[in-house]
Amino acid sequence: MNISEKQAKEIAVGLGALAAGFFLKRIMEKGYEGIFDKEPPNAVKDEDINWLHVIGWSVITGFTATMLKVGIKRMGGKYLD
Repeated sequence: MNISEKQAKEIAVGLGALAAGFFLKRIMEKGYEGIFDKEPPNAVKDEDINWLHVIGWSVITGFTATMLKVGIKRMGGKYLD
């Protein structure tokens, strides 16, 4: 299997975006724990869950991670051509 230099760069940019999203989520989880003194609502196990926190957490993490990934892919895409 022979991949071109451009394909290798595309793979590297995609993996970089994925890794950045993972680390961003970890940082945001630590920030949430620091602010609220509890784990972020990643899994709804408790019937006594605060749905405002769940919705807010979902919106903020989803938006932030998506913007980071799009930004990395756009910046990386400039160097692919």
